[in-house]
This record gives sequence, C-alpha cells and structure tokens, in this order.
Amino acid sequence: MSEILLKYCAGLILMLGMGTTMLVSAETATATDAEDVIVAREILQPKNNQNTPAQNTETAAASQPQIANDMAEGQFQRDLPSLNKPVIDQANILSPAEKQQFSQRILKLYNEGKGQIGVVIVPTTGQEDIFDYSMRVAEAWQLGSAKR
Repeated sequence: MSEILLKYCAGLILMLGMGTTMLVSAETATATDAEDVIVAREILQPKNNQNTPAQNTETAAASQPQIANDMAEGQFQRDLPSLNKPVIDQANILSPAEKQQFSQRILKLYNEGKGQIGVVIVPTTGQEDIFDYSMRVAEAWQLGSAKR
C-alpha cells in the first residue's frame, strides 16, 4: 500500500476546517529549499493576528465562513475537479488575491522543476473518507508522474 502512495504523491497534506482542504504534492527538490518552506508555511498556518488568545477565539468564530453542502441528496462520492489550475477552491475559502498568490508560487515551483502541486478545497467529501477522496484526486491528476 505504501508503494502506491509513494507512486502518486511524495507528500500529502490534509487539513480539515469548516471546509475540507487538500494539498497534493509530488516534490522533486529537497525539503530544505526555502521557497518550498515559505509556500507550505503560508498554506498551513493561519494569518497572524496581534490580538489576545481570547480575542482570536472570538474573531475566529465570528469570521468562519458558512459553507453549504453542495452535493446532491444521496450522492455518496464528490465528483473530482478537473486539473485546470493550481488552486481549486470550491468552498470559496480563499480570496481572489490569495488564490492568485498561491497559484503564482505553485507555477513558479513547477516551472523551476521543483515539484508539481495541486490545491483542492471542497466544502465536504460527503460520506467518503478524506483520505480516499484525496487518493482519487491524486490518481486522477497523476502529479509527480511522467505523464504530467
């Protein structure tokens, strides 16, 4: 099983929040590359606020976007998005500026030959486990393979 995982993606990062965020990556550079670390840090860490922890909790609760389940009644599996851009945000979590910033950095890494990355944010994976959904995306997109 681990050989299959390594074949399709060298790194798989899953985040759950109000929406489901998934980053599928196949890296060819070392993990010490500063540009890779900066991009990953910006994706994974929330924006820093100068507020106290109590204010952060209140602000976070108030600022969480309301994400509707866009799957049809009785639909078990979410349809896979097409790989037509580096960042696919079906839950509308990112602002247009954030999407553009991430897309530019991902394309830069790709053009430098450092890796192939795709970011998918969906409101829900339905009844399907997040890992199973992410593996379907990885298999369909074939990031890190000679075919891409």
